Amino acid sequence: MKKRVFSIFLVFVMVLGMLPGTTLAAETVTIDSEDALFGFAQRVNSGEAALDAVLTEDITVTKAWSPIGLKGEPYAGTFHGGGHMITLSGGITFTTTSERYGLFDTVTGTIQDLTVAGTVDLGTQAGNVGGIAGYLEASGTVKNCINIAAVSGKNNIGGIVGMSKGTVTQCGNRGAVKTTTNTGSYVAGIVGMSSSGSSIAFCYNQGEVTSKNAGAGGIAGYMMGKSIVACYNQGNVTAETATAGGAGGIAGQANSSTANTTIVNTYNVAFISGGKYTGATVGMGHANTSCTDAYYLEGVGVGNGLGSLTPGNSVIADALKAAVLALTDSEGKAVFMEDTENLNDGWPVLAWSSASTGLADIRRLVRGSDPHRRSDHRGPGLCGRYAARPVYRGGKRLLSVVSGPGSDCRRRFGYLYSGCARHRQYPEGHGVR
Repeated sequence: MKKRVFSIFLVFVMVLGMLPGTTLAAETVTIDSEDALFGFAQRVNSGEAALDAVLTEDITVTKAWSPIGLKGEPYAGTFHGGGHMITLSGGITFTTTSERYGLFDTVTGTIQDLTVAGTVDLGTQAGNVGGIAGYLEASGTVKNCINIAAVSGKNNIGGIVGMSKGTVTQCGNRGAVKTTTNTGSYVAGIVGMSSSGSSIAFCYNQGEVTSKNAGAGGIAGYMMGKSIVACYNQGNVTAETATAGGAGGIAGQANSSTANTTIVNTYNVAFISGGKYTGATVGMGHANTSCTDAYYLEGVGVGNGLGSLTPGNSVIADALKAAVLALTDSEGKAVFMEDTENLNDGWPVLAWSSASTGLADIRRLVRGSDPHRRSDHRGPGLCGRYAARPVYRGGKRLLSVVSGPGSDCRRRFGYLYSGCARHRQYPEGHGVR
């Protein structure tokens, strides 16, 4: 009798599953600890590639990390970060069977609402490296994600994604991103290598980008994708060789001879240097590359740029702000908004990041675990070496007092930017209590 009842129940479940509009609830894993995160990764990498997850706590990873998803079986689920942060502090496990490294290895699903901190360093090993994911397939999406980790490797290095064929939208990078060898190329704040069909939209970079060879960009290192739309760069970009490739405020190289590549509604206010071709918007471009409403601060990029193509519109600070704030999307909606909350040193912010997401996360990080919150931060500035001391009041960073060479920067630009930290420059001693 029991067997018969059980059989009837199984038949009922099967019939229910075949009814139109009826689905059985998929499992969503709750991740609230380091052990739970490792357990989730193990399940995904053992065959449950489409497993969904939601992060409910900030987590610090203290052990060597093996990325989620595999090259042969990518992560196909949805990972909800819930606005929380994962800090990678135990290093990355290198294996000869993978070429993709980050919190995630290869992704065909969706990663959203997540911040990654710590260090993602592949050393001199070849591989696609990103703070969020090493490799994003065409069906994959990364959205509403922030990287503040230092990201480095040999080639295809991005603050968000190393190599992308998919969609990266509403993401920001504040971490330093760099290549580690003289032959390494294609590094950027958002996507190191943006391949055919990929798109980058509504993203910003505030981290320093450095390539020892070529292909360094604020948003994309090498752009073969279809578009970069509504993005801005505030991070210094350097290609250390002067004999190859390009360095650009938005894209280091935009070379697509088979399809049109468009850059629309962007601005750059950081210094660009090095590379055989250097431009404030695009370093090295192809005839199929077009820039529309691409603005940059006067004097930040010197070099050949896009050659005969229009690289952008050079304007002084006040004019740049006004021009950028006037930009609209295809529906007539404003792309950028005024920085009324002073989250972005007065430069226009993306409309999505002016309220409870995006740049607003910086306030939480400054109050808590921002790795760049130091009492004495030293590094290369726009006009040479400097020493900056952050001034806090009520747990909120108000300004940084800057000393050393750089007074000319204040006269010319009214602010000093270096690496991952943005510093408004004041006369020495101003604001100190």
